[in-house]
Amino acid sequence: KVAAADLAKDNIRVNAVVPGFITTNIFTSALGLEGQARDHVNGVIAQTAAKAQPVKRAGRPEDIAAAVAYLASDDASFVTGTHILVDGGMLIGTRASWDDSVPGLFSALEAASA
Repeated sequence: KVAAADLAKDNIRVNAVVPGFITTNIFTSALGLEGQARDHVNGVIAQTAAKAQPVKRAGRPEDIAAAVAYLASDDASFVTGTHILVDGGMLIGTRASWDDSVPGLFSALEAASA
């Protein structure tokens, strides 16, 4: 936000893309994994992502690219000083807010009053 405010006078927009679980080799590379081990860990990450967020799949590099392309386009010419979450809804709220199988915050109170 500070950079966006500072650079606005030069017609430079500053925004951020905040990714969630994206299927890349960033984790496996950091761990030095290759071949089958890399593929296995990437599969586990994809399965975990599908269970950890409302959108039931891991993100793809294309999802990030689309957000970046939007921010770089004329369509976003009035967008500055903000961020775009590209996280499959991971930060939307507690799991109970999107997963009907998880008791909600007031479930115990509702059950007690029934």
